[in-house]
Amino acid sequence: MIQEMQGFAMGRTMTNRQAWAGVLCLLALVIGGCATTTGDERREILRLNQAALEAEAAGDDAAMLAAYRQLLELDPERPRAWLQVGTIEAEKGNLDEAQAAFNNALEYDPDYRDALYNLGLVHMRSGAQLLNEARDGRPEDVSSRANDVYLSCLLAGVVRNPDIEIPCPDLP
Repeated sequence: MIQEMQGFAMGRTMTNRQAWAGVLCLLALVIGGCATTTGDERREILRLNQAALEAEAAGDDAAMLAAYRQLLELDPERPRAWLQVGTIEAEKGNLDEAQAAFNNALEYDPDYRDALYNLGLVHMRSGAQLLNEARDGRPEDVSSRANDVYLSCLLAGVVRNPDIEIPCPDLP
């Protein structure tokens, strides 16, 4: 016996099979992406993703960066693509661009640990540059040695190396 359900808002009766067909169609639209994405756009997104992956496998950072940037123009909700862009930009020393890319990755996937970790590395690198600039021209004194110990302790808390032993007080 076919069970029947009341159709929502229209008052029509439909079979379970018809209801499940509708659910599956809706699910296909959600999985397939935005309903406004055309078939040509989806094919282009897939082509660019494939080109980026092939360039990555070949070690061609310039081609990979270009493909991911084009891909992200069409489909910005790709955290891994943002991660790759950020990584390349960081390697090139473009820390502002890297930071923006990692932030974008985290916008679309707040739990993306690789993006969070790399963002932390960018902040550390930027901080190290600022500290080096500030240190130039300053006399070395007890205060600067205490700051060096403080920095060493901060890094010791981040580095996972049991061979590094730095006696550190509790840091604020």
